[in-house]
Amino acid sequence: ALSFDKTMADLYGYSAEAVGSWPRAVDFFLADQSRLVRWMDADLQFARLKVRAELDKPTAWSVLAATVGLFTDNSSSSEPPAPRLVTPECCDHIISILTSVAERAQAVPSPEGQLLFVRMVQLPLVEDFCKQLSELLAKEKLTTQVFTERGPAVLGEMSTFLNAAERIKEVLATWEGEPFYSSLKFVQDEVSTEEVGSALDSSS
Repeated sequence: ALSFDKTMADLYGYSAEAVGSWPRAVDFFLADQSRLVRWMDADLQFARLKVRAELDKPTAWSVLAATVGLFTDNSSSSEPPAPRLVTPECCDHIISILTSVAERAQAVPSPEGQLLFVRMVQLPLVEDFCKQLSELLAKEKLTTQVFTERGPAVLGEMSTFLNAAERIKEVLATWEGEPFYSSLKFVQDEVSTEEVGSALDSSS
């Protein structure tokens, strides 16, 4: 619905601002809480399929060429070079998926609805990925036998998983300071989960 609305706005100028009370496709889902919840459920399931597709790729845990190297280039700075975080290919793709979820959440008109969207779609995706990383690390138990048989390879794999977790942590820390998430933090501090649902009902 959001993509269709954007196409209509870009090609024909059909937007809420331009046409006043004319409905958009997304307005159908925002009309009441049950439709919004169904939209969020479908959004989560579709996003999970996209994440799974990324993780199932043969190159999912391959290091991106752009991240190869020991240090970040700070040649224009007087500071010493900073260590470069070597992240796997799937990590950046998953961050892109999380970013697109945030963009859809911002299309919800009420702050309470935006908070619910983030809780029901974006947060579960982050938790899913963290669980996946934990399971992968649990499989890579560094015993004397494993190190003897596989040598540095197992250390490289473990480093890749840990760097993916660190990359996600960095992105979430950056997002925490952005206006959108700061406003959601305020809403979260002000209302409970039950009050979020009540607010959605009253705005329907």
